[in-house]
Amino acid sequence: MALETVLLAVGPNDADRIDALGEAVVNIAGPAGADVVVAHVFTDDEYETVVDRLEFEAVAEADPDEVADRHSTVRELRERLSEAAVDTAV
Repeated sequence: MALETVLLAVGPNDADRIDALGEAVVNIAGPAGADVVVAHVFTDDEYETVVDRLEFEAVAEADPDEVADRHSTVRELRERLSEAAVDTAV
């Protein structure tokens, strides 16, 4: 069975580990040709803060996938993975 998808879960304390996380995922997903799904796990407080910072209308109207996609940690990771020719999704 081939490796097709890698899930990279990140959270509120992973902004300072982007280099290490990106390198590890590239080393695993790259040779296998696997896609990477980046999932950001938010605390309730962090989610509300990010929704406000990204200027969504209201927490209830914000799409969690879009909030994660626009989060700086996720954006930076996706950028690094893209540079290494690894396909990503959120």
